[in-house]
Amino acid sequence: MIEVIIAKQTAHDIINIVYELRDQGFIQGVDFEFAYHAADYDNWSGDVTYNKHTVFRFANPSVASWFRLKYET
Repeated sequence: MIEVIIAKQTAHDIINIVYELRDQGFIQGVDFEFAYHAADYDNWSGDVTYNKHTVFRFANPSVASWFRLKYET
């Protein structure tokens, strides 16, 4: 599986990307999978200790390249 990391997107934006992939005929769990990692804050200082990001994994390297060009910032 080829990993592509998308940083700083909200969970809502990521779900929209997943819906778009499904609409294009990609099958979740076969062609791609993803894991959303929410931001973590230090409640005492208010600092971000872990930045939010999503890791997409693709079975096909060419699809991963297309996805990286389209969504990675």
